[in-house]
Amino acid sequence: MLIANIKKNFNYTGEKLAKLERSLGLVQQTLNSKAFTDAVMGFGPFHFTVKPCWQIWRRSYEAPHHTNAEVLSKVLGGKQRNGADTLMELQVRLLPGSGGNVVGETSNGIIGTYAGDLNSRNDERLAAHLAHEYTHTIGFKHTSGTCDDKRDCYSVPYAVGNLVELLLTGRLEYARCPYESAFK
Repeated sequence: MLIANIKKNFNYTGEKLAKLERSLGLVQQTLNSKAFTDAVMGFGPFHFTVKPCWQIWRRSYEAPHHTNAEVLSKVLGGKQRNGADTLMELQVRLLPGSGGNVVGETSNGIIGTYAGDLNSRNDERLAAHLAHEYTHTIGFKHTSGTCDDKRDCYSVPYAVGNLVELLLTGRLEYARCPYESAFK
């Protein structure tokens, strides 16, 4: 079983910390569910091309490809073992302001969430964001610009976050991915 755990909390307190903990509980519940396993195993295709379109002179490159089973194993494999369980050890930081189109970021293994986005999201949508950012901490990437029209639906970070949101709410708030209809 994958256990979601806050390894280091830089500045969540009070109700914001309680909301983070509730959302992490939802991430843990969802990632350990048969529905998530079935969704990842039936997903396809994951997209692994990284196109740094903001730098035209740079070529795109292929990130390491993984089968659906490998994606699932890596997500559920956590960052560390604790007996029979694996730990999703997260370092979290609350960032000031609002990220506009960006809810948060992962830098040096620390998951940052903008305070304005934390306040405006319900627990389920925050769980989707945390799942997305968690995939970055275990090595998955997506394009850094908008030149890849498959980015928001098929890269592992977006797909995992979207699947968590779909399993928890039955719909996606923003992205309109072809697989969304399978969850209605």
